[in-house]
Amino acid sequence: MFLYRVSFIGHRRLDRIKEIEYKLSAVITDLLRHKEYVEFYLGRNGDFDILAASAVKQAQKETDANNSSLILLLPYHVADEKYYEKYYDEIMFPVERD
Repeated sequence: MFLYRVSFIGHRRLDRIKEIEYKLSAVITDLLRHKEYVEFYLGRNGDFDILAASAVKQAQKETDANNSSLILLLPYHVADEKYYEKYYDEIMFPVERD
């Protein structure tokens, strides 16, 4: 299986949210329709991260795609991890260094 990886990096605050949401949705939907399997990696620190996660979830629902996963990257463990475990397919943390 060919694995396609996508990372979203954005800003804390956004202007023109609807325009960005439209463009994100188009790109994500295209990926889901044309790639064998897509891993979407993103954080959770600002408007863009939340918008991108929402756009992935919506595109997955609209395309009925089972060929992707939504992966949250966190720098450390957080108090509301249980909530995130329900929303994201996986949570990843950096490798601990000695």
